[in-house]
Parts: sequence; structure tokens; C-alpha cells
Amino acid sequence: MSERYGAAKALGHFNSQTATEALALKADDVKDHIYVRLEAAASLAGLGDDRGLAFVRQCLAEPFAQQRLEAVIVSGEVATEAAEQLLIETLRKQEEHPEIRAGAAWALGELGHESALAALIESFSTVEPDVRIEAARALAKLANEFSAEIIEKLRAARPDQRPGIAWALGKSA
Repeated sequence: MSERYGAAKALGHFNSQTATEALALKADDVKDHIYVRLEAAASLAGLGDDRGLAFVRQCLAEPFAQQRLEAVIVSGEVATEAAEQLLIETLRKQEEHPEIRAGAAWALGELGHESALAALIESFSTVEPDVRIEAARALAKLANEFSAEIIEKLRAARPDQRPGIAWALGKSA
């Protein structure tokens, strides 16, 4: 399984029709392990093939939290706007398990895009501490590059959001 997983990750670095089709076949292979299939889907998405994120989105609707969390994690490896939007949707989904939402916050920090700032800051208003903690950690990562933007958001933030923003700014370089 680890060799198939590694191969799915490696094929994402080959922008060819052969690699794309091999990844699509693996993502659709219901007999293989879900982590291999998700890694193939993430590689597909990274190559710009919509079938990859469609499969990840499908996995986010599955009843198994472990599968949804893995879908969130691999989305954090896909540096596309569509993957980021999928993560933001997951983070904002109040009915989602807090661990999955926390994973989405973490993944947004890994992607490192300014467009995630608002969703991360909104997360400081949530009840679940795990979501707030991961959102703060992600924001701290982003603060190294977007400190001016985050300071501006601090000025307009609600009182329940300000401590998380301030902590993230304090942790940044």
C-alpha cells in the first residue's frame, strides 16, 4: 500500500496524459485503500484535473470521520483556488465534526493564501476549542507574510475574534 501511495503522490509531478489517466484509474479503484485513492485524487487535482477534487468532495460527504479528515489533509496539498474553497467550506460547516473543521483550518495554513484570512478569523467565534486553536495556528503561519492585512482585520474584528488574531500576530516573526 505504501508503494501505491507514494506512486500516486509522485505521479502528481508528471504533467502528462499517461500520468493523469493512471491517477484517475487509481482514484476510481474501489478495491484499493481509501488513502491511496485520495492521494491519487489530490495529485489529479494538483495537475488541474477536476476529477480529483470531485472525488475529494465526495469523500467529504462520507459518514466516516477518518475518511473526511484524510480528504481535508490531502486538500491542503493541492495548491489550487478550488481546493482552498473546499477547505473554507468545510471550516465554515457548523454541523461538521470539530476535528474535521480543525483539520481544514490547519490545511488552510499549509496552503498559505491570503484569501483564507477571513474564514480563519471567523473561526474564532466558534464554540469548539480545537477549531479555534488550529485557526490561530494557521493564522500565525500566515501572519509572517500577511501581517499588515491581519492587523487591518484586527481593527474591524469582533471582540470574540480579537484574542485569536492578537495571539497569531504575537507568534509571527
